[in-house]
Formats: sequence, structure tokens, C-alpha cells
Amino acid sequence: MTHRRRARLAATLAASSALALAAGLGFGQSTPSEADRWVGLRRVGPVLGEPAVRAYEHLLRGRLDFGTRPPRRGALGADPYGLVQLGEHGVAVSLRGEDAVVWLDEAGTELGRVAVEAPGALGAREGGAAGVDAQGRVFVVREAGAALAISWPGAPVEGEPSQHAELALPTPGGALLGVGRGFVFDVGGSDVTPTPIQRPFRAVATAHHAVLLDALAHTIAALPLDADGLPTGEAADDARHGLLYAIDAAAVGEATFVVAGGLEDHALDRTGGSFGYVDSHAFVWRAEGAHLERCGEVNLSAHGVVTPKVVSAWIDRGALVAEVWGAGSGTRARLSFGEARCPLGAPDVEVLPGVVGATAAAPRADGSWLVASPLLDAVWSVGAIDPAAEVFRPVSGRDGARSPSSHLGEALLFTTLMAPWQRSEGELSRFSCEACHLEGGTDGRVHATGRGSVHANTKPLWGLFNNAPHFSRALDRDTTRMIFAEFRVAAARSDASAWFDLERVPVAFLDQVPWLDDVGGSPIAQRRAVIDFLADFTHETNPLVGGRDAFDATEEAGAALFAERCAGCHAARLVTDDAASEVPRERWEELVFSAAGPVVWAREGWNATGVLPYVHPDGARPTSLRRVSARSPLFTNGSAASLDDVLARAAWDGERFFHDGAPSGAARLGTGDAASLLAFLRLL
Repeated sequence: MTHRRRARLAATLAASSALALAAGLGFGQSTPSEADRWVGLRRVGPVLGEPAVRAYEHLLRGRLDFGTRPPRRGALGADPYGLVQLGEHGVAVSLRGEDAVVWLDEAGTELGRVAVEAPGALGAREGGAAGVDAQGRVFVVREAGAALAISWPGAPVEGEPSQHAELALPTPGGALLGVGRGFVFDVGGSDVTPTPIQRPFRAVATAHHAVLLDALAHTIAALPLDADGLPTGEAADDARHGLLYAIDAAAVGEATFVVAGGLEDHALDRTGGSFGYVDSHAFVWRAEGAHLERCGEVNLSAHGVVTPKVVSAWIDRGALVAEVWGAGSGTRARLSFGEARCPLGAPDVEVLPGVVGATAAAPRADGSWLVASPLLDAVWSVGAIDPAAEVFRPVSGRDGARSPSSHLGEALLFTTLMAPWQRSEGELSRFSCEACHLEGGTDGRVHATGRGSVHANTKPLWGLFNNAPHFSRALDRDTTRMIFAEFRVAAARSDASAWFDLERVPVAFLDQVPWLDDVGGSPIAQRRAVIDFLADFTHETNPLVGGRDAFDATEEAGAALFAERCAGCHAARLVTDDAASEVPRERWEELVFSAAGPVVWAREGWNATGVLPYVHPDGARPTSLRRVSARSPLFTNGSAASLDDVLARAAWDGERFFHDGAPSGAARLGTGDAASLLAFLRLL
């Protein structure tokens, strides 16, 4: 038994009495206690509860093999994500966890499915195009490999576009556009048009414009289209401080009105001790030709609509109307702006029931909606006014592998449940963890930490469980400490305690969450649930390793350079703070090309490498390089835009390595070595 294992066992045994006491005092599965008793428990609960949760965490760690933990796709259920209406032919739904697109009738009965690896967002065009049957066709974005697949009900279409695409965009003019990193192209031809969008996340088209969204750069761009639906002219773009989650657009004359759901146009600020300026907002732009102007915005959090990940916009008798769905709140807002003009007046706002976790919605002729929720692993039918009712819960081949506690943990992180009493007043905000972690990743920002002039960029939640100690300053030695801190900060300045039972929470969408009865809503059950979810929330398979099992010559040279220059800090460990989990050099190739790609490429401790300001007196902890090519910006201070930028700054002077600010005379990577190292890093 290693020293670390013995220490963990000792911690477990020492905490057992606290665990028993916590259960006896109502911290476990017991029913809610009287109000006066809760006043006392809110004071002593965290003190007694933290060792109890820590004992649970380390018992769980002891049962897991971090070298074989499966990728999160599939481990989290069927994950219905994208959804489009096919008119009289029903609805198509992408199931990320099942590697399939399914077709449903109006009653939610599955009519058929097509295998598509890692399907994401969907786009559709009704039938009538050459070679397409009368049922119409669906354009499926494949997340793995960021390629484009084209399917229709019953069978896949053979062949894919020749160029790399991350989004598929059918236009009213009849064209199908592929959206890549910095360009748009005609799938049926050879036209390629540059755009300012480098990480396309969503796209929508009207008769006049293709509107593209870069969620992490918080930017939209409107690209003029001709009568055939092809780009003509340069795109106009606009950027904001906060995340943008979703867009839709509607045409008025020669103009396009764009409605986006996102966060307020303000930098996140923690100097007040809480998460400041992360309210959810709706924004409106008007595009005409190559001109884009802001027309208005609405604070959605003030109306109880949080994390607006679905937007639907239309023109009703000359008026602009938008329906915005809050994934984090299970509510939706209908915004009626009146005459479509710029600037817009204040809208009439009607708040209606929604679906928690909503990522896609399609309106039906009767005024109802079909809504996909990966959080609930279901598709819901929502009446124009009535609450939601489940119509389709796909049976996953992996059902049963995930605990109800893990499901509840996902809800705590991706809804308002962790801070249910927060307010939208001044810098205070109603929010979910997706204010900083889009779909569990990052938000592309560098935040004020509340510690002097120190800022830090956002780290992903993927793979967090075996990547302690947490935060760049690495002061939270384990996941339990981090979770207790996040509950505390989420509740800060809300005039409510972070120690509460979910039975007492004034949140309507709990009726949609089927796991609460199995888990219980006590404070300790909540924190254990977050641990269970983070253990399941692993990294996805790196699309660049798909179908391969060996380094090429360039990657092998990069691995050798990494072993020489980088592995001292970015250690090849399966558990960041466990030196015994380090894997030998001869196993790197095997593990890099496995589905899990489980090496974290980090260790505990601090290093001063020139990236200023230092978040800790001794520097910063080495950041995990696992799936580093999917993140931006890089470095603790967010000053590197890409891996190329990181490698251009790398230098060493004797035994000291610099990521930035190296003295003049320090040795640097040559062009060939930088290319080899980049090729290796992209595989991690």
C-alpha cells in the first residue's frame, strides 16, 4: 500500500464517526427538520459534514480504475441533444450517448434510427432537393472528428463534403453551407468565404444572412447571402464579454433580426466574494447587408430564466417575437418587442413553464413545443401554456450504469439548484455553473479572482475528479474541499445559507427530476451527488486519435521532446496528486490512442515559469494538458491564444524552464521541434 493510500485510509477511518454523527443529525437521508433546528445545523453542518463527504470521496476513489474510466459520451445516458421538426414526417433527435439519430412520430414513438458517431446539433430542409426522398433530409453535425454527415430517415447518404466542417447550415435559398474555423463553404460547390468565427458553435440562416455564433469568443457574425443562399460579401461581427449560448433569426424586408441568449455584457467579477455580473440576458441585433447593429437586450435572470440555451425568433404581424428557454431554470420567456425596428423598445415579457436542461426546441402547429433535454435524458412535449410532459425517454444500452446520485449531481451543476435563492440585483446574479463552464468546458474568459490584481482563466469540469489539487493556485487539496467552497461562494450575498435541503427549495423544475426520491435532498447528499457526477464526467475521446494506434514519426519525435522538456511538470500520471499512478514512457503510445486517453499530464506542486501575475507565491500548479487542443485561451493568465503561441514562448535557461518572459539568451524550440511537439500535444 502506498503512503498516499495509507493516508486516505486513515482519513476515511477518522471521518467515520463524523459520518455517523452527520447521519444522526439529519445530514443524510432524513426528512427535513424544524426551522429552528435548521438555524443551528446551518452553522455546524459544514464543519461536521466536510469530513463525512471526504470519507465518501476517498472510498469512491479507491474503487475506481482511472486508467480505464470510459469517455463521458455513453456514460451519461442517451443524451438527446439536437432536435428538428420534419413537418408531417415527425421529428429527428440526435442521441449523443447512443451514437444515433432517431425519428419519432408526434406521440414520441421511435420510427427508426441511423447510426452516426457522436451526433450533435441538427439542421433540416424539407424535401424537394434533387436526390432526396419526399420525407426530407437531416444534416447532422458529428462531434467526433468535427466532420459533417448527411442523413435522412431510413438510411445514411453516402459521401461527405470534401472540406472540414463543424456546423451544417441549410439556407432558404437552397444551398447547404459547411461552417469551419474561419470560413464558410458551399457543400455542393467550391465557393469558400472567410469569416471571423474561429470556433463555430451555432448557425442559422434567413433569406438574407447566415448568422454564426462563436460561443467561447462571445461573438456573432452576419454573412450576407444571395438569392441562391450563397455568401456574397464580407461578414459583420460583434463581440461581448459574456458567453453566448444560442441564436435564432427572422427576416424583415431586406434585414435580418438576430436574437441571442447569453450572459450580460460585463466581465465576471469575484472581488465582492460572490459570482458577480453573470445574469442571463437576451440580445437583439439587426443585420442589413454587411452592417450589424445592436438593437436591445433583456435581463432574463430578473424574470427567473437562467442559462438561455434555446432561442426561437419570428415575425408576427410586423412585430418581433422570441421565445427563450432557460436550461438552468426550467422556465421560458416569451419576449414581444413590438415593431421590428432598431432600436427596440422594452418588450412585454411572459414567463412560462419550460424544460430544465433544454438544448433544442421545435414549435408545432398547435402552439406546443418538442424539447430535447440531455439533463433529463428525454424529449418533452410542452403546451403553449401548460407544464411539460415527457413523451420520449430513449432506453440506452448503457442504462443502469449510472447512479441516481450522479444524475442529481449533474442537475446541481447545470441548474440553479446550487444557489436557488440568488438574486438579480446590481452585481448579484442568478446563474448556473454554465456561466463559466459551457457544457462542462470553459467560457473563453479570464476572470478577476478577488485576490488583488490576479486573474485566471477557466478550467474545464471534464476530468476534474482525478485532477486534484484544484484551481491554478492549488489550495483545494481534494474534490470535497472544492465542492464545499463552490456551494459557499454560489450562495454568497444571497441572504441564504449554502447548507440547505432540496425539499425546502422554491424551484418548480424539481418535479421534472426523477432521481431526487432515490437520493434525498440533504446537504450531504447534494455534495456526494456532485462527487458522483464528477467521477462520471470524464473527458471525451480525442477525435484526432480515432482509428489509430501508433505515433507517426513527427509525433514520436514530439513525445521524445515532451519527455525531455515537459514531463517533469506535466507528469504522465493517471491521478494528478498520486506519484504512484505515473505511467512509464513505453506506455504513452498505448494510453494516448485508447478511447479514454486517461493520462492527466500534470502533477501537484507549484512552478514559477514566468506567466504573471503568479496566483500563488511559488507560481502556479502545472495545468493538465489532457485535451489541451480543445481549450482556449491558455496559460493561467489567458495570454496565449493557441498551442502555437505557447510553443513560440517556450524557453529554457540551464535547468529553469520558462513559459513566458524568458531572458534574452535563453534557448528556444526550433521550427522542426515546435512542429513535432505540437503534433504530440494535439493527441493528448
